[in-house]
Amino acid sequence: MTVLLTADEVTLSVAEYRPVYVNGDVAKPGQQTFRAGLNVRQALALAGEYDVMRFRAKDPFLESADLRSEYISLWTDFAREQIRISHAAGRASEQRPARSSRSREDSGPRLRNLGP
Repeated sequence: MTVLLTADEVTLSVAEYRPVYVNGDVAKPGQQTFRAGLNVRQALALAGEYDVMRFRAKDPFLESADLRSEYISLWTDFAREQIRISHAAGRASEQRPARSSRSREDSGPRLRNLGP
């Protein structure tokens, strides 16, 4: 049995399109909503266009500069902390009671020089 339909008897509407995926060097890679008439340029625009910073982050010269800057910053922090510790140790030694004056022989065990 065959049923013939004319064009004015059938209407088709798409309720929802499947998503498209835009991957690679874009700001927001992944799933994008597809709509009728969507072209590649529009899909790229939805994904945030090309991500220039993504290219720069992988540039070894820029990474080297960033690492060098971080290295210097950490050394500066280390030096500040060493100075703070040194000042604290100096203040602590000023507050200690003076040692009794004993002769060098009475001050405890000494190491012998075993050198030539």
